[in-house]
Amino acid sequence: MTDPLETLDLKRLYIEYLGSPFAREIAAMSTESYQKQGVDNSCEAERDSLMHAQNFWVAPDMVSIVEAAQETMPDEEVLLEEPPSPHGFLILGRHFTSRCSDPECAEDHEFCGVYWRPVHRVTRQRLRRGTTRRRPTDQLALPYPT
Repeated sequence: MTDPLETLDLKRLYIEYLGSPFAREIAAMSTESYQKQGVDNSCEAERDSLMHAQNFWVAPDMVSIVEAAQETMPDEEVLLEEPPSPHGFLILGRHFTSRCSDPECAEDHEFCGVYWRPVHRVTRQRLRRGTTRRRPTDQLALPYPT
């Protein structure tokens, strides 16, 4: 993708996908492990986050620089303590191939973007009641229909 304006279209399409039965089925498969940690992985939580996410686009030339730099990067996990925004949606100008950090995996992994959101833990009482969704305090309207 070479046009940064397409980021909004991709975000809108991903929000639509999260409303699909297939996305709900995928989320349901991992719900138990997330709930044990007190984390809401519902499609609704993901959609709420994306509606508040700041958009980022990385130009193809910058992707090339990062790809070349990974050869000299140490193999260690990086914790991003201060992301550029609490909720984010980042699209790369071209696909990026990343080395796998798992020593048992010999494959490289290709991706074209990432998104992030804060993780809000919920109490066991809320889990039992099924009220795990947190309502955003600042309701933002999307500039396009959902």
